[in-house]
Amino acid sequence: MVGRGTRLAPGQENCLVLDFAGNVRRHGPIDLVRPKRPGEGGGGEAPTKVCPECDSIIALSATECPDCGYVFPAREVKIAPTAATLPVLSPKVQWLLVHGVSYSRHDKPGGLPSLKVTYSCGLKSYSEWVCFEHQGYARQKATEWWRKRAPGCPCR
Repeated sequence: MVGRGTRLAPGQENCLVLDFAGNVRRHGPIDLVRPKRPGEGGGGEAPTKVCPECDSIIALSATECPDCGYVFPAREVKIAPTAATLPVLSPKVQWLLVHGVSYSRHDKPGGLPSLKVTYSCGLKSYSEWVCFEHQGYARQKATEWWRKRAPGCPCR
């Protein structure tokens, strides 16, 4: 949920993040969290629990045993009375020297075309996608990207 607050937007300079659930402690700074990609992990069995009344193995999310009707007590929500004070962003910033930039058309199946920009930084490369053909926020970001790189040239 922090992602929306960290998007750059005109007139937005700050984002207040209050972590009452200990997510920064559990997952680390938000700029270092890497979500799983499709196909990664998740291949194991679904989590289960055992009913204390009839010993049936049921889904962990079940609130009532389908075999005997035992009602599981509500889970205790563990939220701190005050927000954590851990840093939300990692303290390290790394500037890289860009040795080259390449541009190519990117076609996503079922989507609009975009511009793929690849920055060569030594042995590593980093890519971003600029969505001139899109509408709304994506188009707005593409227009800002263009204005920073080609001041005075209109973005159509």
